[in-house]
Amino acid sequence: MKLVSLLIIALMSSSLFLSISGCSGDLCSNEVVSSIESPNKDYRAYVFLRDCGATTKKSYQVSVLKNGKELKNSGGNVFSSYNGVSIFWSDTDELTVSLSSNHDIFTQETKLGGIEIKYD
Repeated sequence: MKLVSLLIIALMSSSLFLSISGCSGDLCSNEVVSSIESPNKDYRAYVFLRDCGATTKKSYQVSVLKNGKELKNSGGNVFSSYNGVSIFWSDTDELTVSLSSNHDIFTQETKLGGIEIKYD
């Protein structure tokens, strides 16, 4: 009986340690492909490749953040697709996202705060 109790305590302690140490953490990662600052230097737009492990396909994502804010390990706030994209600022408050394909688009915002998002 004492051996069973010790075994249960050891298993529970191991499970707790593994969950705290990050083994159950986020499997996703972002790799910045390109970034460009807005003409007024208030914002920065990022194109990044998001990889969430072997069981999912990598995707291209676009995020626009206030300049100086760090790109977090999360999905894009403007655009996401399996297909590559490029970006450029067409004006101070207008970002253009050039698509390589119109297929497999998951997120496609047209406005973020005061920024218009155009697609071509």
